[in-house]
Amino acid sequence: MQKFRIWNHLSSSLWFVPILCVHPFRVAELRGFSVAISALWLVAAIGAVANPFPSPLWVKALLAATALCLTGVGAIHSLGQKKVW
Repeated sequence: MQKFRIWNHLSSSLWFVPILCVHPFRVAELRGFSVAISALWLVAAIGAVANPFPSPLWVKALLAATALCLTGVGAIHSLGQKKVW
């Protein structure tokens, strides 16, 4: 229960942190990368729908990896670097 409270406070404080998002089709310099990651996410989403709860490990891993990848690119972009790759 204590771990939930810590996580809840941490995630609620992140609500006020400005994080940029990399749109798959609007950022020209990252378009190929973000479309490829979005395609991988689509494969994982189809796998999640095809295999009802609980999803297989590959679906969970691919969904987590694509989310971390796009979030990381957005975080790096929001930290002020002009060119990510």
